[in-house]
Amino acid sequence: MLFNKFKSISYFLTLKKEEIKLIIENLNYKYIFGVNEEEYISYLHDKFLIEEIKLHFENANSVNEGEKIVKTRDFFDRISEVKKPVIKFMIPVSGNYELLTYYPSNYTFSLRLFDDNNVRLQSNCLIFEIISYSDDTVANVNSEYEIFEDYVKSNTEKLNREILAFNENLKLYITNIFKNRRDTLLKRQKSFANLKVPLIQNSNISETFSISFSKSKNRIEIPKIIEGIKHKLDPLLDYKIYEEILKIINDCGKEFERLKKTYQNFKEEDFRNNILFVINSHYEGTATGETFNNQGKTDILLRYDNSIIFIAECKIWSGISDFKKAIDQLIDYLTWRDTKTALIVFVKKSNISKVINTITSQINEHTKFKKYINKSDKSWINYEFYLNDIEDETQPIIFNLAVMIYQV
Repeated sequence: MLFNKFKSISYFLTLKKEEIKLIIENLNYKYIFGVNEEEYISYLHDKFLIEEIKLHFENANSVNEGEKIVKTRDFFDRISEVKKPVIKFMIPVSGNYELLTYYPSNYTFSLRLFDDNNVRLQSNCLIFEIISYSDDTVANVNSEYEIFEDYVKSNTEKLNREILAFNENLKLYITNIFKNRRDTLLKRQKSFANLKVPLIQNSNISETFSISFSKSKNRIEIPKIIEGIKHKLDPLLDYKIYEEILKIINDCGKEFERLKKTYQNFKEEDFRNNILFVINSHYEGTATGETFNNQGKTDILLRYDNSIIFIAECKIWSGISDFKKAIDQLIDYLTWRDTKTALIVFVKKSNISKVINTITSQINEHTKFKKYINKSDKSWINYEFYLNDIEDETQPIIFNLAVMIYQV
């Protein structure tokens, strides 16, 4: 819907700032004092810079859509069906045109009704349909089109003003958040000097602040090779790295819980993108080609060449039945070499304690369930599942599943 009053551009931009803050506040001491500050701030600035919306009414086209049957009322309130001509206008748009669905702070109202029945975004085109009820079709259509053009231009200009203000303040905002995080960590580190048992200093921390951004990330170790396979050897993610990845996801989940109002409108893919970005701020693929990426709508994947060695799925809680289906979905993605997984569950309306009890008491009913391993945190539970049929006892294929649950 164009300029949807339930989607404030101001709130959207506030969420973007909170996302930046979350990313920076998840940076650890080693990273924040090892990265080149200027390069990192420029990196975030370029990533979150929002392109303005561009309308191209000068390149608009119109199409005669024929006639449409509509209902009309006469003087005596009698309803009749008549055919009226329909003209469709196609206005090219570019830039971040998806933001046309957002509502500007100083919205320009129109007496005309522009809604999903006559206006829609389709690819990079704004579609506007006019049904002419007047005998003078051309004059009526031209008049309606001019009203629509003024309405769209006015509100788009107001959206762009807010986008421009966000962009102009973006670098300073990122710089302040980064420096606050750095100062907080430095102050904490200095306070540790008063401990009765001194901390062992990490020799890897740079004291020159000159390491480039691309080299400052922790590098994922090259996966181990499974021995004893006659055909081409396949990679396996080291269990220590797997646990580190899960810990990063758990930290993100706790941040979502702490800032519920900020993330209350997030969908599965929004949570996924946030987690994905934080993971990528900690890890960088080696020259052999591992990379964190997303596939489909809600997956987080770690690839090694053409193999997937870690996969996580983000799901909004909608009951134990859908939860078990999510496990099935994970299994469908896996092959025998994909042994490390996570199912990240976001609970919005239900009581999280009840959800955790439901999952822990009924997960063993799944046909591929093998065993409970341990509980890493109050809402982070580790299991083992069979990938192949349980009846095939000659060579059972087992994969790790971390179930991580957060109230958002």
